[in-house]
Amino acid sequence: MSKGFRLFLVLITIALLYPFKYKYSGIDKRIEPYVDELYELTGAKIDQVGFGTPIGVNAIATCNTLYTTITIKKGYWDKQSEKNKILILGHEFLHCYRGAEHKKRYGNGMCPKSIMYPASPGKWCSQVNFEEYTKEIKEWK
Repeated sequence: MSKGFRLFLVLITIALLYPFKYKYSGIDKRIEPYVDELYELTGAKIDQVGFGTPIGVNAIATCNTLYTTITIKKGYWDKQSEKNKILILGHEFLHCYRGAEHKKRYGNGMCPKSIMYPASPGKWCSQVNFEEYTKEIKEWK
């Protein structure tokens, strides 16, 4: 295989993968305090978190496991309580760094039993079950 052809293959590969790479690296400063709080809970370091358009219908946040990048919808984030922001990050953290999948279970009342429920627990459930949800994030194996 000639050098020119190998270079061509490398350039094509880069061109094909580039659109999937996120436009930010590191952690958005507006999200950093919540990443620090999650670090206190788990001892795990998240490398890339930023605002953008999450992939998926009605997604509020997503984890791209290829780049271990968490993308959050800014408009939704701005309306959330401090506790819910930590839980949103914790949910995506479990996807990215622990390989967790969604669980469709309800606990007390109409609140999700698990932080891995496929939708946000909402402000009220986040407030009421914050300790339970953060314990689940901390102890996830």
